[in-house]
This record gives sequence, C-alpha cells and structure tokens, in this order.
Amino acid sequence: MVFAAGPGIRRVISGELTPAEAIDQDVLTVVAGDATLLERFAQTFRIEPGVVLVA
Repeated sequence: MVFAAGPGIRRVISGELTPAEAIDQDVLTVVAGDATLLERFAQTFRIEPGVVLVA
C-alpha cells in the first residue's frame, strides 16, 4: 500500500481519527494498494496520548 499524507497523519497515529475518517476528511489518500491496510498501519504505529518522544 502507498499513501500520501501531511502532518494530519499524527491524528491517525494518535487514534484521534480512524483511517476511514482520515480518507473522508482528505487527511490522507491511498495512492496504490489495499486501503484496508491503513487499519493495520494505525495500530502498528499507534502513539498513545501523553507520550513524549525525545530525540
């Protein structure tokens, strides 16, 4: 699957938006492949609210 997304992808990773909502709201676009894989992507890369990433 290939998708295009901007900074709004954070809303999907945080669980604020479901992948379906993100597509409906033009937060991301599936360019090629199976869009149902976005659910798996969102679960795999989920970052719980309140988690602070340190670089």
